[in-house]
Amino acid sequence: MSNEYWNQDPLLAEWLEHVRVNIKGTLSGARGYIRPHLQDIASQQGKMLRPALLILASWVGSGSSQQEEVTALAAGIELVHAASLIHDDIIDEASARRGEETLHRRIGNRKAVVAGDYILVRAFALLSQDMKRSYDSKVVSDRMAKLCESEIDQDSEIGNFFIPKSRYIRRIGGKTAALFSLSCYLGASAGKLDAGQVRALSRFGYNLGISFQMHDDILDITGRPNRMGKDVGKDLTVGIATLPLICALEMDRSGKLKRMLDGAVPGDRQIPEIIAEIHRIGGVDAARRTARSYEQQANRELSRLPACDARESLSRLLHRLAKRQS
Repeated sequence: MSNEYWNQDPLLAEWLEHVRVNIKGTLSGARGYIRPHLQDIASQQGKMLRPALLILASWVGSGSSQQEEVTALAAGIELVHAASLIHDDIIDEASARRGEETLHRRIGNRKAVVAGDYILVRAFALLSQDMKRSYDSKVVSDRMAKLCESEIDQDSEIGNFFIPKSRYIRRIGGKTAALFSLSCYLGASAGKLDAGQVRALSRFGYNLGISFQMHDDILDITGRPNRMGKDVGKDLTVGIATLPLICALEMDRSGKLKRMLDGAVPGDRQIPEIIAEIHRIGGVDAARRTARSYEQQANRELSRLPACDARESLSRLLHRLAKRQS
């Protein structure tokens, strides 16, 4: 099963197919009511960004990586991501993801939680099956803890749109960027890169992840529902503060936007007016400038790495994610 997203990197596409096979095999042992649903998840055609980062990081410079080890790690990372999406959808009461009905809407919250937990357990089995690997297991546990802590922080502040940008960046640093950074760290470690290259790739992944989430926030304001697979302004309706809104609130001299958001999470009918005000104030443009600053830092980290095809592929991916429209 090919993935057209990686047409420019046929070898990467080939390795990602091995990741898919590994994921299918890992989830094939599921029993009971979750089995058919996990088979559906295993067959989905996502972009597999995190596995791709892990594989490319393992190829940087003179890194010598073994396909079996690297694709197992990549499968573990993708399963962590899949489990986090299931849990996120339950928390956010999301009805659709990528244009498809979410798992909890199909089988109920309780069963979806169990399915997400099962995927997470299988992910950790893949990540820890060979304790002779060159990575530090504490790095893995720390990144997983950051992911959970950031979700807790976000959930505890549902409906509070008036948070500083610094807190927002810490939150997405754990919720999104930690897994990007971990993917690069694991790949670089599996490729036996030197310590400086491992650090540079980890920082690249972090900055890419921050930029990626900021662009997701921007698309929540500017995107088209038929391409995104979800409603525009969804984060506003569930009470999540995102970057365009935070930037607009910082520049809201008249106080109109603050008054719109004061007191309650907005309903669907209020969303178009709020989005229009975010645009009018300049929140989207300010968010794009902030995202670009992290892309520039990611590029600086890439420049510390030896010139090679894998570095060029990482650079193309950074540029492509910054320009995406859905």
